[in-house]
Amino acid sequence: MLIVSLIGWKVAGVAGGVIAMLAMSGPSSVLAYAVAHAWERFRDAPWRIAVQRGLAPVTVGLILSSGYVLTRAADQSWMAYAITGVTIALALKTSWHPLWFLCVAAILGAAGFV
Repeated sequence: MLIVSLIGWKVAGVAGGVIAMLAMSGPSSVLAYAVAHAWERFRDAPWRIAVQRGLAPVTVGLILSSGYVLTRAADQSWMAYAITGVTIALALKTSWHPLWFLCVAAILGAAGFV
């Protein structure tokens, strides 16, 4: 996304950067707004409830697979796997925001523990 605005800026200055960014993010933003509006409009429709219940497991699966891919790409030592495991356990057992775990893991990584 950033490369689009950079190319637009290089070609036509600030106006080119703004136009390129709007051309890149505008259509998807309008579509997301329209879908959100329709989704809210049919809040009590039986098909909406069925679709929402059907997509919940798909969403959970996509999040878990993303976490798996990131873990395989980032963790190269036993200490990194240990930090990931502790982070997962704490995220499941506490109600803390996950960004706190990310901050602590970043600090441990910067300190050379990983």
